[in-house]
Amino acid sequence: MLAGSGHLLLDSAQIMNAPAVFQAPYEVAQSCLRGALDSVLKIAGEDFPGLRSATKAVTEAAGAVADAWRHRSGVEAGDLDVLVGAVDQLRAEQENRGGFRTRQIGHLVLEQTLQEMGLAETEAARSWSAFYSAASGVLHGSSSGASEARHQFYDVTAAMEHLFLGLPERADQLRELARLDAPVERDADEVARMTDPRAGVYFFQAAVSGRWLDLLPLSRLLPEERRWPAGQYLRRLLADEPVRVCAWVEENLDAICARGPGRCCRRSGWSVRRVWRCVPCWPGWCGHSRNGLS
Repeated sequence: MLAGSGHLLLDSAQIMNAPAVFQAPYEVAQSCLRGALDSVLKIAGEDFPGLRSATKAVTEAAGAVADAWRHRSGVEAGDLDVLVGAVDQLRAEQENRGGFRTRQIGHLVLEQTLQEMGLAETEAARSWSAFYSAASGVLHGSSSGASEARHQFYDVTAAMEHLFLGLPERADQLRELARLDAPVERDADEVARMTDPRAGVYFFQAAVSGRWLDLLPLSRLLPEERRWPAGQYLRRLLADEPVRVCAWVEENLDAICARGPGRCCRRSGWSVRRVWRCVPCWPGWCGHSRNGLS
């Protein structure tokens, strides 16, 4: 299936390089991209929760309630509980648009790395749903221009590289990014795309610029229940730019406390100092200095 995906990516590139040969070159290129995405996602399979399965569960539960009312003129509490649970799950899936595709990518990441995606990787994986929806729209009749098709091609190929290239193959690029003194938005986009949990850890082991605090999405910097990949980076940065780090912590205090173990929060009177006292208990941060924090 991967070979088929690669061939379709090549077809898409060749079409965009010779658009005059085709009546609708960029629509055809997008159709090839949709086929490439299908080839990858089929590896994961379809056995994941999502909007379709949640809708089916509501339909079945509602049908059971309707049949019970029709045949027994009454509905048992158990049937109503099932329906309520199904409706709650459907609402959750409606709020979590793209959850099905994200879970497919999560499965592939687990198979590739033997690690589950964290918060940042999950956010990065959501892009696959956007890619699929955009390519599907073109496949089913929407038009596509050159810029749109080329941008989609770049994003899809970059996402596939992040998914299937191992850490050894990406190590040089990650080190190059991490050692940038003045990263820009394009560099941050590359870090934000990472779906391999190991890549984030590797990057933060070497990251040096304080500008990453302003450029990276918050999901890439926050702690998680069992790990804090960015913790070691923040610890080093604290020694060089304490004011910047403390300002970032104070600005994102609620999000930090919500993600960290113990679910500490500002409502309990947690100041920046008290959060920092909590931080050494979190993975990736043990033993740092808390001098200068108020």
